[in-house]
Amino acid sequence: WVGLKGMKKLAEIGTGHSFWAGSFSDLGVWNREDLCHTSLKDRHWVMAPPGTLAYPIGVTTIEWCGHRTLTLKIHPGICDESPQEVAQKILSEFKKLTLG
Repeated sequence: WVGLKGMKKLAEIGTGHSFWAGSFSDLGVWNREDLCHTSLKDRHWVMAPPGTLAYPIGVTTIEWCGHRTLTLKIHPGICDESPQEVAQKILSEFKKLTLG
């Protein structure tokens, strides 16, 4: 999404510093029988991944009682369009890839 020039600029900014392009957290699969057969099965998880210029892309995921949640955060500093539009495009592609 940031292109080759954008990646070059990000690399230049991070040279000599502790620098990451983004973060990914997989909180695992929670399909335990004692959870999935109670009222807890209908709960939804929302995570807040890092979202700073040093961590411009954040992704978290969890599977809870057979339902997968994917959270995506895009920092506006790397977008020509609104971060919400970019995130929606990426999530749409994820959905196509995962659901076929």
